[in-house]
Amino acid sequence: MLMVKTRNLYGVPVDMKKVSFVISHPKAHLGPFSEAIDFICPEGTSLIAAFE
Repeated sequence: MLMVKTRNLYGVPVDMKKVSFVISHPKAHLGPFSEAIDFICPEGTSLIAAFE
């Protein structure tokens, strides 16, 4: 899987070994979600979420 270098440090919300595809395309999302990233993985895969 191709990981792009960025100036920012990001935590990935899923075990990357279970991810089969990542979608990060400007036309994939609109409005406030225009910078969203989709991680395609098997149904039931555990996700790590931030606590507010």
